[in-house]
Amino acid sequence: MKRANRTVAALVCVMTVFAMAGCGQSGDSKSNAESSQSTQAASEQMRDDWEQALETAGEARNELSSALQDAQLMIKDAASTDDSATLQSVIDKTQKVYSSTSVDSDLPDSDAASYQSATDKLNKASTTFSDQNTALTAAIASYRAKLPAMSYTITSNEGYTYGVKIAGLNMSASVDTTKGDPGTVAISYRDSGVTHFTITNTTAGKKAPLNWEDKDTSITGYFGTVEPLYSTNPCSSATGDDGQCESYIIGGKQYWIPPLASVPIRADEDSSIVETRQFNTGESIEDDSCLNEGQSCGGSLTIDQAASDQMIDALRHPDGWASLYTIKEGYAQTPYNAGANLERAENADSGPDCYILAKTDGI
Repeated sequence: MKRANRTVAALVCVMTVFAMAGCGQSGDSKSNAESSQSTQAASEQMRDDWEQALETAGEARNELSSALQDAQLMIKDAASTDDSATLQSVIDKTQKVYSSTSVDSDLPDSDAASYQSATDKLNKASTTFSDQNTALTAAIASYRAKLPAMSYTITSNEGYTYGVKIAGLNMSASVDTTKGDPGTVAISYRDSGVTHFTITNTTAGKKAPLNWEDKDTSITGYFGTVEPLYSTNPCSSATGDDGQCESYIIGGKQYWIPPLASVPIRADEDSSIVETRQFNTGESIEDDSCLNEGQSCGGSLTIDQAASDQMIDALRHPDGWASLYTIKEGYAQTPYNAGANLERAENADSGPDCYILAKTDGI
């Protein structure tokens, strides 16, 4: 009986040992699984961080590239001044930063150190691109601020009022020797793309129609047309049929406007104001004129090649600018109730006169 009891006790002991051993293996297995899951999660997070850094760096590089192209176009064919030289120096630095800062898209090795190093480099590149973009944007703003500007108020016959501010007026001109007959060239000119405007509904406590000329129509409203004015007729040197400059008498002095050189001040077709056809109370819109689709803001003249340099220099330096509004079918029909108080630009030919909404120094 004692032998039997000792045998049972031994079996219980063995079973207990095996049971304890089994529990120990199960705990180790669970720990290993949790460790594997934690490692996988950390690996996925490292890759996510790297991919996000790569995307951010790519976007920052593209934004800098776009800003660089815009800045280059602004002064490419415009008048050379101390201000344009200052902007050019920032453009040159931006180009150097853009060219020398890389965005490495190669997938790093799977170890943590490689991922961290690659992510840090991408983040550093993003910061470099963003900082230079900020510097270039500030340089463009400074350049624009020193160019001719104007502001005025439009008042409709119903009493709606709109404040208009325009800055950065600047003309560019270039030559195309491939056009024209032998001995002649085409001189192209246009607003240089720096012009920025803001239109604000200043009607006290009221929403205002987009089309102030006739509030019941859906036509996109124009808030003036800014023209470069020259005291010497650029078209007098033209040899082709395109040389028909408009001419106005302002303050007893005659000025000419090259064909198609107008800068229209109007809302972009994609703006919410165009969609709803109205301004909310105090609402403003702003845009860069002549960068909208369909707004060329320039034309060309065919002239003798020998006079091309002189013509380019003249077109880059208008005497000044004026925002004109055509007087339609006589004063009584013009939807501008402040018109009687505005200076006129008298058409020197057979066309209608214009109200001068505003003008810059020099006119």
